[in-house]
This record gives sequence, structure tokens and C-alpha cells, in this order.
Amino acid sequence: MKLNLLLNNKKGVLNSYTNIDPFTPDVPEAGETRVKGDITPLDWIVDNGECEEIIARHVLCYFPFAVVGPTIASWLKKIKKDGSIIIQEVDATLVAEALIWNKIGFNRARDMWFGEQRTKWEVKKSALTIQSVVDFLEGSGFKVMKKRIHLYNFTVVAKRV
Repeated sequence: MKLNLLLNNKKGVLNSYTNIDPFTPDVPEAGETRVKGDITPLDWIVDNGECEEIIARHVLCYFPFAVVGPTIASWLKKIKKDGSIIIQEVDATLVAEALIWNKIGFNRARDMWFGEQRTKWEVKKSALTIQSVVDFLEGSGFKVMKKRIHLYNFTVVAKRV
């Protein structure tokens, strides 16, 4: 099983993945391919050691910081041997550096750190860095296979060995 974890993101749906989004409508529209469900504990959809891959793109920043570590840890339990996790987020340090060096304005930095806040789910509650995610994954026994920075976003791919 491959999981793609979403937060109110129809555009992020991937073919050949189970796309889980707690904001999927109770009465899905025609052609809806997202499954409605909580993405913090995944016990309701997958057993420990059963998942081939979990993708979490720009979802962790919407959880309170105190929940981020336990959430990642619970996801890691679901991944089978040689399975992988892909985490993508905005890097808080890169945003701060860009703001300090006048590469971006305050409003852009604010939106990247705290979300656009047009709706209640668009409020970011935590900020991460590539190093904090790498340290967590390696400390959990995963091997980091790839680290990538693009603009102010990072992607980390790690494998259970």
C-alpha cells in the first residue's frame, strides 16, 4: 500500500496511491478519488510494517508542534522494510535568511511561516527545517536517501533499512 497524505488538496492526488484527506466532503463529488480520514494516526487504514511508501507534502506544518514528532513516529511504524517516507515542507530557516537578506518581503515570509489564513485550515501551527526532519528520521533508524532544497521548500526521502 502507498499512502499520499493531504489536507484539502485535490490537486495533490496521485494515481496508484491511496489519497487520504480529512477534508474530503462527506458526500463526494463525481470523480472524487480522495478517501476521508484522519492522517495523524493511520491505524484505521494500515497495519504496522505494511506500507510501501508514505508521502506527506506540506501537511506537518498545520499540526501543533507538540504533535509533529509523535505523528511522524506513528507514520514510520507503518512503513515496511525497504519502504520509504517522503516529507516536504517549507524550511523555516531558509525563509528567515531570505527575509533578513531582503530576498523576500515580510508578507511573503509571514504566509510561508503561518499560512495564508483565509480559512481555518490554512493556519500553520509549526515550522520545520530540513535538518530537524533528517535528525528525527535518522534517530528513528531510517536512512536518508535524498535531501533536496528548492526555493524555500525541502524534500527528504528516507528508507527503513
